[in-house]
Amino acid sequence: SCVQVIFVFMTSTLSVIPYYWIDNINPDPSVFLAFWLLQFSFLFTIESLCVIFSALIPNFIIALGVTVSTLSNFFVFNGLFVTPSSIPWVFRWIEYISPHAYATRGLSKLAFSGQAFSGFDDCIASCFGRDGDEVLDNVQGLSSNVNVGAMFGVLWAMAIGLRIGHWLILREKS
Repeated sequence: SCVQVIFVFMTSTLSVIPYYWIDNINPDPSVFLAFWLLQFSFLFTIESLCVIFSALIPNFIIALGVTVSTLSNFFVFNGLFVTPSSIPWVFRWIEYISPHAYATRGLSKLAFSGQAFSGFDDCIASCFGRDGDEVLDNVQGLSSNVNVGAMFGVLWAMAIGLRIGHWLILREKS
């Protein structure tokens, strides 16, 4: 509903503004706007998943446990921590349906693109590159070839699909 959209928008606003500007992620205002909207899209997709679980599972505690378990699996198998090729084939599909994977790729691209880093020549260990594109290409699960618009599209397609699923579940139950 409209109230949920407003709530998620306010939540994303209150969460993004402090850490984006305090950490000085990328000083370009247009990048900030895209970062903010991608974070909103991600949170709206997660909220849409939560309403599906709340409609399917009548017990609040069990629904909460299933939601936390699902989100934890999405987080771990998003491609950043564990590469899909290193996990058993039966779990590889999780990366493709994980909103975390698409949000992480898009937010990382926005945060690192156009950045320059100093001290690379003096680095002894854990140096990923002189600029944002080198960093993205050297961190497992990330790439400088990410299309941020496609990440928006995937997250919104997931959110709309989940909302339609929620509507169908509620229609069936009534």
